[in-house]
Amino acid sequence: VICCPVSALTGDGIDNLLENIAVQAEVLELKANPRRKAQGYVVEAQREPGMGPTATLLVRDGTLTVGDAILCGPYWGRVKALITADGKRHKTAGPSDAVKCLGLSDVPEAGAEFIVADSERAAKETSETRLAAKREQNLSNISPKRASLEDLFKTGATDEKKHLNLLVKGDAQGSLEALQHAIANIKSDKITQNILLGGVGNISANDVLLASASDAIIVGFHVSKDAEAAATAKRGGVQIKLYSII
Repeated sequence: VICCPVSALTGDGIDNLLENIAVQAEVLELKANPRRKAQGYVVEAQREPGMGPTATLLVRDGTLTVGDAILCGPYWGRVKALITADGKRHKTAGPSDAVKCLGLSDVPEAGAEFIVADSERAAKETSETRLAAKREQNLSNISPKRASLEDLFKTGATDEKKHLNLLVKGDAQGSLEALQHAIANIKSDKITQNILLGGVGNISANDVLLASASDAIIVGFHVSKDAEAAATAKRGGVQIKLYSII
């Protein structure tokens, strides 16, 4: 395996890295067909003011065109715009191109695969099927037991481990995954943490209702809570912790 030391700060080693990538592509005979329907992967995704859900897509094969109906994980959309890293709008994106895509129904997970569907109707139907399966999985992971959050920190001598349920919201999918990984790796002899759900975007009333039903605390990083969520949390006694620094 070729190893190329690089620096994102100074740019050292980037030319050597690109040269080795080109050599490997030639040796392995890596090829793509620009005339087929596009497919690839989500590099990053987030919800941006004025744009809604956006996803940075890396095209692996085929050509992605404005107006295509795409499936991105469990979500779908019609491509409204393709924006490059320098802010320019393009009508198409070919193999190995990375572009920001606008027009998705929600924020997909980083690493999710995207494909161009045969039609908008087909994309929507597949999306609904995947979302239903995802909802069933989320519900199966939630305990129906309702308890007071204060029970977690009740004093008293006991050898039994306490469980802390969390809902984690972040401003970007990449940050969310890093946060979930960091929280899962926190070791404690007294408390075990369980992340019930992670999502991108501001904290909504639905998040509060889910936290209330599962006896969870909501932790938000670089996000805010809307007025309805704040009111619902106050009525249900759900604790919301907001942070701007990880």
